[in-house]
Amino acid sequence: MAYAIFLTKKLKTGGQIAGSASHVQRDRETPNANPYKENVWLMGNPEQNLVEETFNHIGNQTIRKNAVLCVELVLSASPEFFRPSTQTEPGEYEQLQLNRWLNFNKQWLQERFSVTSEGISVPRNRIISAAAHLDEVTPHIHAHMVPIDKRGKLNASAFFGSPKLLREWQDDYAQAMKPLGLERGIRGSKATHIDIGRYYTNINSPQTDNILVLRDKARDRDRAERQRREMEATALAKQKEADELRRQNQQLQLQIELQKKKIEELSESPYDISLEDVAYQLGFERDKNKSSLWLSADRVLVINDNKFITKSVNSFDSKQTGENPIDLVQTVLDVEQRESIGWLASQFGTETAIANFMKKIKPDILQYPTPKFQPPFFSEPKWQQAKSYLTNTYGISDKVLETEHSHNRIYADNQGNAVIKHYLIAPSREQLKQGTVVTGASILGEKFNGVALGSSRTEGWFGIGFDEGKLHQVALADSPIEVLSLASLNPNPKKPTVFLTANGSISESQIHLLQRIQSSGGEIILAYSATSSGEKLAKQVSEQLEETRRVKPQAGETWNDDLRLLREQLQQERERLQQRQKSVKRGIELD
Repeated sequence: MAYAIFLTKKLKTGGQIAGSASHVQRDRETPNANPYKENVWLMGNPEQNLVEETFNHIGNQTIRKNAVLCVELVLSASPEFFRPSTQTEPGEYEQLQLNRWLNFNKQWLQERFSVTSEGISVPRNRIISAAAHLDEVTPHIHAHMVPIDKRGKLNASAFFGSPKLLREWQDDYAQAMKPLGLERGIRGSKATHIDIGRYYTNINSPQTDNILVLRDKARDRDRAERQRREMEATALAKQKEADELRRQNQQLQLQIELQKKKIEELSESPYDISLEDVAYQLGFERDKNKSSLWLSADRVLVINDNKFITKSVNSFDSKQTGENPIDLVQTVLDVEQRESIGWLASQFGTETAIANFMKKIKPDILQYPTPKFQPPFFSEPKWQQAKSYLTNTYGISDKVLETEHSHNRIYADNQGNAVIKHYLIAPSREQLKQGTVVTGASILGEKFNGVALGSSRTEGWFGIGFDEGKLHQVALADSPIEVLSLASLNPNPKKPTVFLTANGSISESQIHLLQRIQSSGGEIILAYSATSSGEKLAKQVSEQLEETRRVKPQAGETWNDDLRLLREQLQQERERLQQRQKSVKRGIELD
């Protein structure tokens, strides 16, 4: 007898959904899959973005921390159901038998997970994708379901929140597959079993001359032996789960103790964030000749001990003074105190902000808003000035600059500086909602090189090549100028390549993004400079990512050195060619 199989897996993050989609859509290699057999899509398609569709189904409602965003359902049956005449040949199945099973499953998914209540603004069907894998040993279906309840709320507990509900789903699925000849297994085991209730009469019968009784007794002995082996396997799996939970608990306990110790240390030093550290994170650069003077593109700042004086470069406003980081952030970013504290928490950590200033507001500090980054003013009349600076000073290609300018990734501010935006690649839904996709900007000009005020120093990227489609190669560089130089040196790479920089740093979230790119088949190239900082970055990334490739500039320490040397050589070659042409022309005139 063959059995119906119904399994569930809860997905709580966009990364988990993306990982599941990568397997289902065959974006990553599956060793046991037969590449010559095509999979069948009952709902959705292999090109859809399951993360986006999940959040589209959820809508604008508040998402509880640790909430289940999506549930992956795995539907299958015993192997002998699909290949009754070829049970020993994995990967084979009888087409008519398979087609009936697919139709029954599609109908069951549509009926059980459709939204029947009226008056709620949720999609009609909770299933956003259902794919039948026919390229593995036994056919099975992966279905992704967004658990929206009848009120239109995200509520996985309403569907799978208890063992009782899970058993009911097992019963319901088995009942729906019963016309195909499938049965439900014994409850409470990891493996599927036959229901042995119908054997009890024959098993307990004293008869020994009835062939049916003898056959059922033999079946029961076989069943008991299988059950023993499966119980041992279940016990072993439970033990492994318990060991893993114990290990995770120990790690959590250690983290809790470390956090307690850290909070105690911070509480003893309530003002350990220096004004210099805050100024640097805001985007100021220290003057080379006067250590107390800090500069940005449009503001000067003087820091003496625990006090500061600041003034706008382009206005006659009076000087503004203060004596703590909250005042400095409020003055420079022109925000309220709550936003200033939120900014400090985002840059230095919540506990640090609390320990430094407002210990009493710990329960509310996570609710403080972070000021949205405002890019510098856009001035199209100044673009040629900024473009000429990048071309003449760094040798950047006209084509690269015009392409990036057309996408509004590079432009000029009202002082003629070149502004290069930094973006938060693959932001979360909440970050999109807050409008924090642009995290900062680099400013390059004749009088000031640095970052725009309010820019994040630790998040955000500048990249070239995102318009090429799928990421085949990602070349990591030190800075926006190195990215522009690489793109100028490699105008037509053999593979679609993204030249990318995290502006001289790399964060944990950025490492996770690179890991996802690798898992999708993309290659990571460490194209950092040959400087000490470039080597440090290359080492940091290579220690956290597997199978990276290191490339270095050939003519100098940086790619911009290579680019400027190449331009000089080309210019010299043009001058020699022009000189030869003049000589030839003079010879013709003499003749």
